[in-house]
Amino acid sequence: MGRTQGILSRFPHFYLAEDGNSLFSEFIKVFGETLDEVEADLLKVMYAHYVDKADNEGSQGFNTNQKGDLDKIFSLYLENLGGTSQLKQVNRPSGAEGIESDKIYRQRIRGLIEVLKSGASTKQGIINIVAANLGIVGEDEKAIAARNQIRILEFLPKFQTLHWNNWHPLQEFDVENPNVVETYPEIRLLIKSKLPLPLTNPRIVNLTTGQFAQYDGMVKNGDLLSFFANQTASLNGIPIEVTGGTPILWPGASRWRFEAMVGEAEAAFDETLFDFSRFEQGVLKPPSPEQAAQFAIDIAMTVAKITPGSFMVRIPWDIPGFSENLDQFSDRPREQIKYIVDKVKAAGVFAVIAYEKTLGETHELG
Repeated sequence: MGRTQGILSRFPHFYLAEDGNSLFSEFIKVFGETLDEVEADLLKVMYAHYVDKADNEGSQGFNTNQKGDLDKIFSLYLENLGGTSQLKQVNRPSGAEGIESDKIYRQRIRGLIEVLKSGASTKQGIINIVAANLGIVGEDEKAIAARNQIRILEFLPKFQTLHWNNWHPLQEFDVENPNVVETYPEIRLLIKSKLPLPLTNPRIVNLTTGQFAQYDGMVKNGDLLSFFANQTASLNGIPIEVTGGTPILWPGASRWRFEAMVGEAEAAFDETLFDFSRFEQGVLKPPSPEQAAQFAIDIAMTVAKITPGSFMVRIPWDIPGFSENLDQFSDRPREQIKYIVDKVKAAGVFAVIAYEKTLGETHELG
């Protein structure tokens, strides 16, 4: 009646428009109701294209010819990506339960749209699109924790370890970086000594660049000093602070050397625990050739040989709260991941999908 009353109110009084039973009023009422229906239909069409307003009433399933409005919106975003039953609405109930089901469906679609808006070809975008295909969308704590379990390993590194055994301090050695880009190695130094004296301030030096990593302390026979690619270090498995950081390996050849001082560090009055045996000791000096010969260092350097233009997506086989029902779907969501990643990755880039499953056994203590 809204449109009808609006039209009648604009006519002069002699039309007797206020008489709702007159022939003229009935004539205008037909046009008013038609305009009301047109406006309602226009809003329904507009709502059907807006994910926050659309519903899925009348849907007989995403894979049928009779889709609901949310199904149709969903299909637009899955046209080039494929989709999993984890995101589709299945067997929509009627009434109030159907409205609640639409809310959940709408949230999943909105999550997929946000993934595509932020760019599916980036590292994080690929993680998000893989997670979405497994039913992991949204920003709640459960979804974030599940999504963080999916990782991307770039360049498909193959690790090779080079060894120099029984090397003496100040003895130099050459390292070849097989990559076309710089990389950080992992260096392990096993100390072997025939003398009771420790080595102080041991460090590994890249003579080509001048970079070094130094432990400001003492190491003795049997100690294992490790410098890692992430710029951390440990002594016998215990994290330590170092000066500098693991030297970088530039492409091509470089020359390296292990250096250290012989003996214990000089004591300082009123700065450390007083030790008479160290207080009168002189300043530390580099080892003489004779002293250096009494020390042997086993050097192991691990270098990652990378494959440019490649990456691996590592996905846990079991993701609590999301993976329990994956095998029940006929479209096999796990098998779709490779297809989806190939769709969104850059051209010419090689992608590998790897699933990780942890096997455990329970043993009773006798």
